[in-house]
Amino acid sequence: MKSFAKTIRFYDTHKDQVAIKAISNYAEYGFSSANEMVVTALYELAERHNNHSSNELPLDELADKIVARLGGNITIVSGTTEANPSSCVSSGPETWDTPEPATDENISDVMADILSF
Repeated sequence: MKSFAKTIRFYDTHKDQVAIKAISNYAEYGFSSANEMVVTALYELAERHNNHSSNELPLDELADKIVARLGGNITIVSGTTEANPSSCVSSGPETWDTPEPATDENISDVMADILSF
C-alpha cells in the first residue's frame, strides 16, 4: 500500500484547539493512533456526504410538510401521556387550532410531540 505524507496546519482558534486536544487524546476515543482517528473521521464524513439522499429533509421542512399535508388541522398537545377516555368523547364537530409554525428553536419539541402520538 502506498503511503502519502500530508501536513495539517492548526491555527490559534477555539475550533482548532479542540481538534488538537481530541487528536492528542486519540486513545480515549478508541483509536490506536492519531492517524487512524483522522482517517476514520474523514472517511465517515465522506461516506455521509456521498450517501446523503436527496430525499432527506431537514426536520423543520419535514414538520412544515406534515402540517401542510394535514391542511393545518393539527393541534400539538404536550403534558400527560395518561389516557383520559372522557377527553376522547365529542358531542359535536371538533375544531382544531392551527399551531405555531415550527422554528429552529422549537423543532425538536414539535417533532417529539408529533412522534409521541
